[in-house]
Amino acid sequence: MFGWQVHELGDPADALVWGEIPDPEPGPGQVLVRVHAVACNFPDILLCQGRYQEKPEPPFTPGMEIAGEVVAAGEGAVARVGDRVLGCRRWVGAATPSWPCSTPTPRCPGPTA
Repeated sequence: MFGWQVHELGDPADALVWGEIPDPEPGPGQVLVRVHAVACNFPDILLCQGRYQEKPEPPFTPGMEIAGEVVAAGEGAVARVGDRVLGCRRWVGAATPSWPCSTPTPRCPGPTA
């Protein structure tokens, strides 16, 4: 898979690098989410610069708020494959990029037609 990562701290325009990244696997209670949208907020800029209160070790992928679709689920996960979810992740150990393993928040009901 491909995604944006910070390998060296700096302004996002300079720090973000597009590249190939290994596909993550969801662990127990986690899901693998294909990200359809991600918010780019002030904390993400601070993360890239190394000025946020939590400082993940590079390489890492910024983007704390995501919306997407579950494509794989670990044992005991609340969401199922095909569910649309919202997620907000913390930076303990940094997360992976475009398909982050995460514990989702409420499923997103969508149009039924």
